[in-house]
Amino acid sequence: MNIACGELTNQQVFDRIREVVSARFQAVEQAFKNADSARTNVVSKGDFRNICHQWFMLLTDQQFESLWNTVPLELSGKLKYPAFLRMFSTEKSEMTHTPNALERPEKPATPAEPASQLPSRPKTAASPALSNKTRDASRPYTAAVRTPPILNCKPIENKLQKSVQYCWRDMLKECREKDVDRLGEIPTEDFINLAEKFHLNLTKEERKQLITKYDFKSVGKFAYCDFLQSCVLLFKQQEPTPLQRIVIQDPRIQKPSGPQTPTFFNAMMRIQPQILQCWRPMRRTFKMYDKSGNGLLSIQDFRQVLRTYSINLSEEEFFHILEYYDKALTSKISYNEFLRAFLH
Repeated sequence: MNIACGELTNQQVFDRIREVVSARFQAVEQAFKNADSARTNVVSKGDFRNICHQWFMLLTDQQFESLWNTVPLELSGKLKYPAFLRMFSTEKSEMTHTPNALERPEKPATPAEPASQLPSRPKTAASPALSNKTRDASRPYTAAVRTPPILNCKPIENKLQKSVQYCWRDMLKECREKDVDRLGEIPTEDFINLAEKFHLNLTKEERKQLITKYDFKSVGKFAYCDFLQSCVLLFKQQEPTPLQRIVIQDPRIQKPSGPQTPTFFNAMMRIQPQILQCWRPMRRTFKMYDKSGNGLLSIQDFRQVLRTYSINLSEEEFFHILEYYDKALTSKISYNEFLRAFLH
């Protein structure tokens, strides 16, 4: 039975997750896959918390929020669980050097394991020496793997939003020049230099925290696309401000979001300045076309309104935006959801 872990520090929570993921990687991965019915490699915040409670420990609200603010998220605010599993597991190259992993080939993932093979829910205890005293012999040894601290970067990102809004295009251009392989990553040293060049005024500790969050693989690479998205586009589900509660209400019909492709990201970043200039009259026009009043427009009407305000998208760009906002192929777009992405 899981025990509430209010007495554990964030670092102990972090260590416990790493221990369980390293020991039962396939079973934990299968739990994520079971929650990912759409097979998009992401899970919701609620599903992630359920998995944490089932496999790791019962986290307090504060501990869970601290953990949530360190994990890799996609534009819609969902957890990228393959990246999360990489963060908390031993790299395959290191696993092959452990005695147990060397002699046992990796078992293919199955839809569900027999109940007799499933581990009991991990216990939590007040003693920080738990993992040292009761390390299971079948678990791969992970002491040599660096364990970064759990960090809450939201205050730093909120502080940077205004500065980045003015320089993100130039930052993105320089990042792409350095990212010759188009992986969405640059060396962390390059990020530090760019932060100084564009006067982001980060302290040494703030730089360290951002690098810890956006160096998903802990290999000295900074995920600049994810960083800029968090500062420029508002896809993460956050508590709206009083003004946003009035003018941009939550969609009445919650529609699942699709994948964020590089083309989608580039298109949204490109039109962001135009949207900010005209979003109020644009929303009034959207509502004029919305005869049913349910917050949804047909694809034809949605594109017509964009063209009315000179928001011109190529066929490829429009396809990728539809793929994100109309994942269920209903031929309907939530215009409030679309506009909310640009408004902080």
